[in-house]
Order: sequence, then C-alpha cells, then structure tokens
Amino acid sequence: MKVVVTGASGLVGRALTDRLREGGHEPIRVGRSRSSDIVWDPENGELDSRQLEGTNAVVHLAGENIASGRWTGRVKERILESRTRGTSLLSRTLAGLHDKPGVVVSASAIGYYGDRGSERLDEQASAGVGFLPGVCRDWESATEPVRIAGIRLVTMRTGVVLARQGGALARMITPFRLGVGGSSVSDRRGPASRYGPCQRTASIRRERGWCRRLAGDSPEWRSSPD
Repeated sequence: MKVVVTGASGLVGRALTDRLREGGHEPIRVGRSRSSDIVWDPENGELDSRQLEGTNAVVHLAGENIASGRWTGRVKERILESRTRGTSLLSRTLAGLHDKPGVVVSASAIGYYGDRGSERLDEQASAGVGFLPGVCRDWESATEPVRIAGIRLVTMRTGVVLARQGGALARMITPFRLGVGGSSVSDRRGPASRYGPCQRTASIRRERGWCRRLAGDSPEWRSSPD
C-alpha cells in the first residue's frame, strides 16, 4: 500500500513509517521540510493534490506538540491552528481527488473528554469542557469534507504516548531519577482523583495492517483503559 503520513517526523509518525516499511508498504511523508516526500504549507493553504492521487490510505498526525512549553495565549493559538488548518487543508484536498484513498485515519486525542474524574468513558461519550476538549472538537470537525466525499474516516483518539525515544516519558522521568518524582495526575481532591490514559509506541508498531482492519466511521480509542 501507498500510505500518506503527515507528522511523519514526530514520535508516533517515525514509529509508524518504520513499521509500514517493515511490512512492505510505501510510506509517503508529508511535511514542511524539503526532505519530505510531499512538501506542504498549511498556514498558506499549499498542498499539491496531484501528489496524493492514487494513494491507498492517509494517516494524519500533524499538529503542534502540546508539551512544547508553557501554555501562553500564543502557544494555545498554535496548538489549535496547527490542527484545524492542516486538517481542513488536507481534508478538502482529499475530497477533491479523482482517485481518492480508501481510508483516512485522522489523529485526535483523549483530551476530547476533558477531566471527568472516575466517570467511565468510551468512544461514544460526549466531549468535555475546556481548552483541550474544544481543540479536539474543532480538530475532528475539520475532517468533515472527507466524510462528505464518501471516504472512510477513522478518528484516532490517542492517549499520552510513552517511549524511550522522547515524548512525555522523557520529560517525566528526570524528577524520578533525582528522587523527587510524584503523581502527575493528582490534585487537591487527592491522589487517583484524575486519570491519565497512555500508550507505548510499541503498541502502535504491533498493529499490523491496522489501516485495513479499522472499520466504520466511529472514533477509535487507541490507549490504555485508565
């Protein structure tokens, strides 16, 4: 399969493209860098549709790293716009193709649900309230052109990704090595009053043929239960 991957330079994107190559597939990397297979510029609405014709699947992972720094107003704006602009541009472009892909897997996050304490949640649960739930709602809504065009759409709500190569674990582990680590999800209501679903890059790599196996147009929860 020819699989288009945006965000291929990120932690999940690198693991996915490696796994695709190992499986005999052809990952086509979309990014801002000229070393990418397809160069795009979401801020200026630039993406060459001709390079996407005839591909089998698209995995859309691109977006500003939410753990890159303090959430100032400008950072929050980048977190939102990097997801909505890129997703909207890609979705509109795919919808207008003559030879459309069979499936689009578009990233979202478990931040969609917000802080719900011990409430049991699944893919059918409603969105939460706050900044991250709002980002996820707008992010997922930006894929609407794909759905209207009749392309099978899978929304992948991932948890915090843990890997030795980077991501959240690299930032979290230092305090523990210094002997000052503690719970990262407790608050004034006490420990275990908040929950933090997570997943490892190894679990992503093990999902052989996952683009083909995912069925239907409902969200998929790709993380641990709690």
